[in-house]
Amino acid sequence: MLQWERQGSPWYHTVLPMALESPDRRKAASDRVRLVLVEDDRDTREMYCAWLEHVGFEVFDAEDADTGFLHALHYQPRVVVTDHLLRSGPTGAHLCERLKEDPRTEHIRTLLMTGSAERQTVEGALKSGCAVVRLKPYLPDAMLADIEAMVRGQQIEAFPHEHDQQ
Repeated sequence: MLQWERQGSPWYHTVLPMALESPDRRKAASDRVRLVLVEDDRDTREMYCAWLEHVGFEVFDAEDADTGFLHALHYQPRVVVTDHLLRSGPTGAHLCERLKEDPRTEHIRTLLMTGSAERQTVEGALKSGCAVVRLKPYLPDAMLADIEAMVRGQQIEAFPHEHDQQ
C-alpha cells in the first residue's frame, strides 16, 4: 500500500495528525473495505490515500480513469472515488458511466469530486451514474463520512442543496 513518502508536503502536517486523533473511525473501518481512488494530482491523491489507509481502508490509487477502471475490475472495491477533470483521458463522470454499464462493476458505488458547482456539470455527473457528487475542497473527514455511509448502504444526498445553483 501507499506509504507517506513526502514529509515536506503541507498535507503531512495537517491531515496526518487529524488521522491520529480519530481512533473511533479506525475501529469502524477495521474490516479493510476496498476503495479505488482516482485523482490526477499527486499530492492530493497521496493525502487522501494516507488518510483513508490510516483509518482502515484498503486503497488502490490511480491517476487516470482508464487505470481506475482496471483497478475496479481487478480489486472489486465497494466504492470508487474519482476527481471529475483528469489531466489525460476520460473524465471521472465517464469512468462512473463505464462502471455502471459493465455488468462486472455495476454494483460499485461511485463518488465524484469536482471543483465546479455548475448545474450542467453536476447533472451530467449524476446522469452518468455517479451516486454522489461533492465539491472541492473536499475535506478528508467529509469524504470519510460519505464513504462510510455508502459502505453501510445508507442513502446520502447525491448533491447537497446548499450548493445547488438556480
